Amino acid sequence: MLSNLIKNKLNEDIINQLLAATLTYNGIKFNLIIDSALKKLTTQDFYKFVIYPFLVRIFETFHFIKEFPVQFYYMMNLLERKLHHLIHNTASVYDKNKTILLYLPENELYEIGLLFANLLLKERGYRTFYIGANQNVKSIKQFIEDVNPDIILSFDTNSANYKSYLKIFEAFPEEIDKFYLIGRQITIEKYKIPRKQKFYNIDEFNIFFEELELKKAN
Repeated sequence: MLSNLIKNKLNEDIINQLLAATLTYNGIKFNLIIDSALKKLTTQDFYKFVIYPFLVRIFETFHFIKEFPVQFYYMMNLLERKLHHLIHNTASVYDKNKTILLYLPENELYEIGLLFANLLLKERGYRTFYIGANQNVKSIKQFIEDVNPDIILSFDTNSANYKSYLKIFEAFPEEIDKFYLIGRQITIEKYKIPRKQKFYNIDEFNIFFEELELKKAN
């Protein structure tokens, strides 16, 4: 495996290439860069060392503009399509005994982080149900009644949507032990769900599922 130092150097090159492809609307190059990176890195490292810092760079590049330029939405569409493709082509071998619902609440529209979580879970052999962005209490309630998932997972990408997440958590007090959330510590630590159900980074997310699988094995 590549060392973190090499990964960090590698990610700088890849991020610069992705940024150039984004600004020039070069979708073919964008996809080729991602395909090449995934041959060198695991999915977890690809998110940690490439995609997350790339998205940070994108926001830093455009933060001074009142509205994101069209290149931003073009890039998001390319990345979401690529992730859907990777998820679709991941073998559906469900060897874990837990089912997982993945959703984003109302007004939360950016699915990149949640799609990566779905990809990682499918690679681990979990059966996932992805209902996507902008979901209200009613739709989640119906899913819980119909399927009764073991874990209900979301990804907080925008602290401005605090009320949307809070509304979901407050609607299901009896199911709160099933709700898990990924996001930056500064953003999600304020939610009143147990600390063990908050993942401040992708490493904590993976450690949780590794420990879950070890408990089952023992």
